Amino acid sequence: MTTTTEKVKIYEKAVHVFAGVVEEIAAHARKKPESALNPAKVKIINTLLADLLVMLKDEPDSSYLSLLDLDDIPSYSDASLMLAQFTACVEAFRQRHQTTSEELLGLGMSPTWSVSKDRSAS
Repeated sequence: MTTTTEKVKIYEKAVHVFAGVVEEIAAHARKKPESALNPAKVKIINTLLADLLVMLKDEPDSSYLSLLDLDDIPSYSDASLMLAQFTACVEAFRQRHQTTSEELLGLGMSPTWSVSKDRSAS
């Protein structure tokens, strides 16, 4: 299965920021799970999630994903659950499209992506 260069770029741009957001929301969810996020945080998180939705659009498990609801602000616990779904899909994307081998890693080389030559492929 292949992906596009554009989707790989989104992954590489967003994955570390996303991990930080997941960690931050999880920490708040452990302390005060029923407290609501504020609208500014929801907007910041949704900006990141919108990029991930573009990347994950044609993936088989993406139908379960959505942005956080600004009209019904979620609790930290609810946001943490939604981000866990994104985390699983992002990891599945990486496993589906990135090739890592012990030989490559042993030589200090980066993993490679299975990218289609046709820009319209997903």
